[in-house]
Amino acid sequence: MRWLISHLLGRVAQEIRDWWSHSQRREYRKMLKRFSEDIQSITDLDYLASRSTELFTLGLESSSTCLLVPSRSSDDFVVLSAAGLIPSSQYILKSDSLILRWLKQNDGFLPRGDMDIIPQLQALSAKEKAEITQMGGELFIPLKNNGSLSGVIVLGSKRSGWPYWRSDYRLLSSVCPRVAVSLANAYLYQEIQQKQEQLTIVTELSKAITSSLDIKTVHHTLVRELKRLMDADLAVIVLTEGEGLKIAALSREPRVPLKLAQAISLWEPGIAWTRQHQKTLVEADLDRERKFSAEESLLGHGLRSVVYLPLPSRGKIFANFILCSHRPYAYGEKELSTLEQLSSQIAIAVENTRLYTLGREQRARLEVLNRQRNEFILTISHELRTPLTSLKVSADILTKECGISGQSLPAELLANISSSAGRMERRISELLDFLKLQTATLELKLESVNVKQALQDTVASILPLTSAKKQAIAIDIPEPLPVARLDRQRLEQIMLNLLVNAHKYTPSGGKIKVSAQVDNSNLVLEVSDTGCGIPPEEQELIFTPYYHGRQPGTGLGIGLSLAKSLVELHGGKIWVESEPGEGSAFSFTIPLTADREVAQAFRSKL
Repeated sequence: MRWLISHLLGRVAQEIRDWWSHSQRREYRKMLKRFSEDIQSITDLDYLASRSTELFTLGLESSSTCLLVPSRSSDDFVVLSAAGLIPSSQYILKSDSLILRWLKQNDGFLPRGDMDIIPQLQALSAKEKAEITQMGGELFIPLKNNGSLSGVIVLGSKRSGWPYWRSDYRLLSSVCPRVAVSLANAYLYQEIQQKQEQLTIVTELSKAITSSLDIKTVHHTLVRELKRLMDADLAVIVLTEGEGLKIAALSREPRVPLKLAQAISLWEPGIAWTRQHQKTLVEADLDRERKFSAEESLLGHGLRSVVYLPLPSRGKIFANFILCSHRPYAYGEKELSTLEQLSSQIAIAVENTRLYTLGREQRARLEVLNRQRNEFILTISHELRTPLTSLKVSADILTKECGISGQSLPAELLANISSSAGRMERRISELLDFLKLQTATLELKLESVNVKQALQDTVASILPLTSAKKQAIAIDIPEPLPVARLDRQRLEQIMLNLLVNAHKYTPSGGKIKVSAQVDNSNLVLEVSDTGCGIPPEEQELIFTPYYHGRQPGTGLGIGLSLAKSLVELHGGKIWVESEPGEGSAFSFTIPLTADREVAQAFRSKL
């Protein structure tokens, strides 16, 4: 009797459980149907995928549900969402899979039991069969939108152990087309959102990487912003210098213990490939396939995918931007599109920083050479000045002590020695003044100067030279000419340089004229001649240091440059007016009251 009661109670409990299970299943199926009717408005892809797999699992009493969608980096189908007892969420339907090919070509469902009788699927590899078994896939359902396969639902076996019934197939036939459309719409919405975000980031990135001339700052900014769009576990800029390579900047995650000494050899084959083929190289999964044996070391550091982006300038690849990821297939069409969009901006930024660095290094080298040159000139000038002074003094003493005078040969020789030594002294003084101006160490000694007297003294000093060439020299100075506050020695030096220049280029019997006038608060001085004149293309060049123009090799080539600097040191300006064959007129202005602050401002520009 007890056994009978126990048996009856067990039957009742089982009936209640079955009723409850059937009721729950019916409720879940209603939820799945309602969800399929409402999903058109869902644009959140992750929510759509996870909710769909959850309701498929519950409504069909499946042990598992897997939703596979096209990979962004390949033609494979990968898991987007899974529910239930999934042994591995890394299941992939490869692009060359016979199952995937069948699902694309057919609209019906594919039960696992039919795989052995469908001719197209009888050639399934043992590996693919093992993967299906591992996944527990019992029913493969294609999700198609406008004839295109947008996803695949893989259902595991039913928890009850029973096969899927016709009612299950009817439910799937009703729900799956709606899921396919909603899935395609959600993908499209997500793609639009991502493109807008990508465009914003690319715009910001373009501005950011061109805002600095430091290669490491550019690299840091580039990698930081790129990480918002793609993996950058390791990023490096490699410059091509002649036949060699140089790492310009490198950043890596702490888990990539890569040494710089190793890096060049790892990437050299890939860089050579991009230079040869003139295009980007992607290594999708180093574990499955790699072009170069050197990349095995990258795999040893846990890096699975790498992209080599060539950076061209003037039609040649001068650098590569290399990205690596720990994930396989990290760089798909979207990532490559972004990188190639940015390639020209990255190339410009890197080239600018490279040229800036090169220019800075060259400038530093030139500054060293210039300093060494100045030190050498200064040393040699002092070494020459002492014996020249002794030579000139000795000639003067010899003339006096020996009573040599008149037109005798000894008198002419001693006079020649004395004048040549004096000319050499003036050349050395000019050279030292030029060096002082170059190094901003020349100071003006400002004083009240009788300009008329200073000009007359300067003209008197050159009369022996003009007389020897029978040149007429005239002075046109108005009365009264005001007293000016300037450096008399430098004024006479400017005038002497201009007068010597006029004497040199004016033929015998020619004319030289010195004139002065006051224009507002400026003193305007002019030295004109009836010489050979200066071609228009040379009139700006004659004020540059070491320029000889019409007679190469004569003099130091610094006279006019020195005159220009001394005029500007006083706060004035100098210019020339000339016509070939008709002579030249050199004019310059000097403020009547020179200002030390003006001189200081001029020196600061040197």
